[in-house]
Amino acid sequence: FLMLNSAKTDSLILGTTKLSGNAILSGLNIDGFNLSTKTSACNFGIIFESDVSFSTHIKNVTRTSLLQLQNLFKLRLFHSFQDTDKLIHIFITSRLDYSILAGTLS
Repeated sequence: FLMLNSAKTDSLILGTTKLSGNAILSGLNIDGFNLSTKTSACNFGIIFESDVSFSTHIKNVTRTSLLQLQNLFKLRLFHSFQDTDKLIHIFITSRLDYSILAGTLS
């Protein structure tokens, strides 16, 4: 049968700030495991927040995308303009496809 691993299990209460701050819901006890609630949790690479704003996820995607674009900018000296243009289009398309896929999973 399945058992919860308290070191790897995150619990998240979705709703308004009034609901997520409720003391009754702040700690869960499931089959002897005490799970504390968190303000955000990561699942399938998407960072979910208790207020469902996705601001942490958007900041994370923006930061990693900027770093990857900066790396592509450094490579432009070694490639032709057409090849660099293709690399940037491939990068943006892959990020959009992943966002669409992630949106369908949630």
